[in-house]
Amino acid sequence: MARDRAIYKPRDWGTTHESMIEWYIQQANFNEEGCLITHLVGTPYGKTIIKFLDNDSGQVVTGKSHTVRLHRYIYCVMNNIDYLSMSRRRVIRHKCSNKTCINIDHLSEGTALENQMDTLLTGDNPTHKLTPDLVRQIRKCFEEYKGDPPSFYSSWAKELNITKAAIYKVVTYRTWKEV
Repeated sequence: MARDRAIYKPRDWGTTHESMIEWYIQQANFNEEGCLITHLVGTPYGKTIIKFLDNDSGQVVTGKSHTVRLHRYIYCVMNNIDYLSMSRRRVIRHKCSNKTCINIDHLSEGTALENQMDTLLTGDNPTHKLTPDLVRQIRKCFEEYKGDPPSFYSSWAKELNITKAAIYKVVTYRTWKEV
């Protein structure tokens, strides 16, 4: 049975945004770093998504109208920010680098660029495993390779623990053009 990526409102939730947040916090546990970790169903990137309706009076109603990432929802409600009108260009950053953390003290508002810089500084981005020397080596091996290109992409992707698309983009110079 496939797991749904969205968390729906349980019957004992309550009808305010604060009671929803309280319910989520009760489902989470603190780790050694002080992160409040949610163990609910999440995306492949570790971010839990919730869906609900919100009527004009601010009451929460069961449904599928709004989809929002849990950490973004919690940050916005706790800081009196309208999460529906907040610009998509603004992101809610995890200062702790733990994407499953919903601790309000570990969340801050920022830009996508600031979020990317956080990721680069902490080394948490799995897509940044390639180095110029490794890119040169991949390209050289591809030039000498006599077999089926998809099998080349697969073998290198498996060895480096990255996607086949990343290898394809390297050998076709769609990425790492300067190398």
